[in-house]
Parts: sequence; C-alpha cells; structure tokens
Amino acid sequence: VNWSRSSRTDAGVSALRLVIAAKLMVDLDDLDEQGHSQGLVDAINVELPKDVRCFSATKIPNSFDAKHACSWREYEFILPTDLARKVTSGAETDAATAEEVATRLQSVMQRFEGCHSFHNFTRLKASDLLKKAAEGSEGKGKGKAQGKGKGKGKDKKRKAPEEKSTGEAAVQDGGDGEADEASEPPAKTARLAPSNAPDALPLTADACSGADASASEPVLAKPMARPPTAPWMDVCVKDSETATWRERPDHVMKHTQSTIHMCVVEPTFEGKLLRIRLRGQFFLYNQIRLMVGTAVAIVTGALPEELLEMALLLTIEMHMPLAPPTGLLLRTAGFSRLDNRAGACAMDPEQARAVMLPENGFTLMNEQASIAAQDFVKNVEADMDIQWRESKEGENWQAKLAWLRAPPET
Repeated sequence: VNWSRSSRTDAGVSALRLVIAAKLMVDLDDLDEQGHSQGLVDAINVELPKDVRCFSATKIPNSFDAKHACSWREYEFILPTDLARKVTSGAETDAATAEEVATRLQSVMQRFEGCHSFHNFTRLKASDLLKKAAEGSEGKGKGKAQGKGKGKGKDKKRKAPEEKSTGEAAVQDGGDGEADEASEPPAKTARLAPSNAPDALPLTADACSGADASASEPVLAKPMARPPTAPWMDVCVKDSETATWRERPDHVMKHTQSTIHMCVVEPTFEGKLLRIRLRGQFFLYNQIRLMVGTAVAIVTGALPEELLEMALLLTIEMHMPLAPPTGLLLRTAGFSRLDNRAGACAMDPEQARAVMLPENGFTLMNEQASIAAQDFVKNVEADMDIQWRESKEGENWQAKLAWLRAPPET
C-alpha cells in the first residue's frame, strides 16, 4: 500500500500532527471538492482509542511520500515556569514574571538557531559511528576489502564490546532526516566523573542509579571529608590515557550536522507553564531534551552561558544536562520537498497562508480538522501539566542540576 510516515517518535513522546500516506479503498462520493473524506475519518476513529485521533483524510498525488516530502519538523516542550527561575540562596526567590522568565530562556534557546554540528546534543551509538569511520577510510567503491559471503561482519561483532569501552557515547542514528526523539536512552547508564579527575570519588550503586535524586548527599562507599562527586557531574570529558580533553573525529561532526530554523518560548496556562517551540530540518536522538536541559541549566545559574557556545563550536566532547521526557511533543511538520509535478502542500489552512500556498496546492487538513486538532493539543498540554505535578521529575531534575560542574577557567 506504499505506506509512509512524516516522522517517528519513541514511547512517551506524543505526536500532535503526524502524517501517514497509503493507498486505501475509499468511496469517491465521500470526497468533497478539496479531496477530503469525512466519512473515512469517522470510520477510522470508531476503531481507535480516545487518545489516538484521525483528524483528516485527503486524496493526494500518487508520488506523495510523507517522509521524503517532509522538509522540517516542529516540536514543543512544555516546561513548568518555576524550573526555569534563577536559583537563589537563602530565603530569596526569583520574583520575575512568567513573561520575563520566557524572555530569558528564549534568548538562550535562540543560540541553537542556524546550522551547527550538534554532536554534544545527542546520544551517539558507538557501533554506527565506528562503521561510518571505517567506510570513510575504505572509500565508497565496491572492493574485495569490504568482504562478501556468510562470514562478513563476524569480526565486527566480536570487537564491538571492546570498542564500546573506549568511551564513545551510545546514540541512536538520526541522520536520515527524520524527527527522532525518545523518552529514554537505549541503556540507562549513569554518567560518572572521569577517573582521572582530582576529586573523583567512588560511589555505591544507589548513588549512581539516582534512586533518591532529591537527597541532599549521595551515599558514599566510604566516609569523605570533602563533598562527593555525583553522576554526570563533569561537563567536559578527559581521555583517561592522555589526560587531555577528548575530541570528536571529523565523521562525527559531519554526521550530527543539521539546521534549527526557530526557537520560541511563550508562557501558557496562566504563566504556570512555558511552551518551547523548536523547528528544525531533523532532530537527533535526545537532541531536544539536551538542548532544553542545557538552556535551563544556564538560565538557573547552574552553567555559564559560554559553555553553550563552546559545545556548538568546538570538537571537545561534552556531557550536557538532559531534561526529562515529560512535556515533549511532536507539534507539526512542513512539506516543501514535494515533487514539483505533484504541486505544493501545506499541513493546514494556517500554514498555507504562512507559506503563500499557490492555487494548485492542497492542504492535508481543512478548517474543521484544524479546529479538532487544536482542541486535541489543548487536552494533551493539560495532561502534561498533570504529569509534571504528579511525577516529581521536576524536583529530581533540579537536584541533578545542583551537581553540575563546569571546567575550571584555565
């Protein structure tokens, strides 16, 4: 049926407008002048659970591919306003209004706009990157060096565990131009300070797993006079053998390069929450959560702002703070990469007006479907508010931010 989809998300990340294309049997009498079929929408929704809705069904050109026609994706992150306030000492509190907090956060988030290598804002999969490095050194041609037959790849499988121990971060490939955000990394591993750090201390399993992130002191393996080192405390990573800052190779820098078109922060829910909207070419694994986590760490005073510039410009490997998955939503997408012979396409009437859709263009949602989608978005955002209050993830995240340690000035 030529099934295709505009984006993909992992469990825990809601999609507010996801486009799916396929060849389906429909009654032509149900199609209106714009090619929309309300009858098919109603029939599909009867079979779906309440938290999954079909808003529109539209006749499209045969060449339409939802994945390849999609030129950008837009996510939003719903964040409690209090989590972005400056951390003050004693009984003092940040008295800034929600609008002022949003303005401060937006000024930091806009540093991500433009074309950058986001190697410090993703979790990289070591096996994929090592494979790309090998391909780059061998060349693109089909030669004997690549190997054929049943035995190929066996040596790679044997070497994989050994190569993972070199410290390359495990990450999911997002270089195929798709929106790819996940609620949790493939393997939950605590980030520890480098073993050669001057004040790195041993930790028990409880302290590393974050079982009690709100506790004032982690549990130590033995009594210590100075403050202990917590998981993922050091931002910059040193090589254990050379004691120098670890740098990313060129193929990693190229693999993680993409463009962010827009970052906007606005108050919502009477100032209790902030809506962070990010539009980009595509997003790597955990990229948005790392971007939001870094920006929040800066506006709260946990990290200096210059570290964000360094993370984007330098090849030094950095471990930036990761925001919780709660609040992350795939909002919408654009379709400017459609085949010219198929015309032009827009998601809804609002987007059609924004991009000045030509007369021969078509929209995937009419006004009625757009209104239904907006109501659905309001319900999802309200659910995000409940999840933040009931999950206690905000409090645990604040406790982790207190342990961040930037590299020394020298």
